[in-house]
Amino acid sequence: SVTDPANAQFRSDLSSGLFQVASLLARIGEGRAALASSRKALEIRRELSTADPINLWKRWDVIQSYATTSNLLAQTGNRSAALEDYRETETLLANTIDDPTNILLHSYRANAYSEVGESLKIIALDKKTAVGQKRELLLEARRLYQRSWDVLQDMQNKSSLSRASSSKLDQVVREIAECNHALEK
Repeated sequence: SVTDPANAQFRSDLSSGLFQVASLLARIGEGRAALASSRKALEIRRELSTADPINLWKRWDVIQSYATTSNLLAQTGNRSAALEDYRETETLLANTIDDPTNILLHSYRANAYSEVGESLKIIALDKKTAVGQKRELLLEARRLYQRSWDVLQDMQNKSSLSRASSSKLDQVVREIAECNHALEK
């Protein structure tokens, strides 16, 4: 059962492995297989979080899973499911307390905003997207990237930004500029 600590740890490790496989598959252009792996990992993480609802780490695993899955869905052209997972990510982010002392959780928050921003940008830039919806999605993507930037900038101001997160800050700045450029067209 998911409440058995040994089984819960195994399932948590399994979900992490499934996300690593999903990431690799996405990088080599196997979007559908990446999505299947991501969905299975999300399912496991939701079960673990439901079994231990006060565990903030498990909740963040679910948030990150929804954000990543939203991005993969957008990459594979499944707009409606990508938007659904984006909305779920936004709801979870809004309803999850921040631990101001936990740098890693701040990094997770910044990454989740960036991931769903990316999924909205992908949908917005799709040729099938109507002009009005394109603008709406780009504005929302830019807002999400800005939220990511705000978190990363706060970490930098507190001298708690890792080298990896520092490069993420530069990437988010480029994404905001890309959204602005697309909005000007």
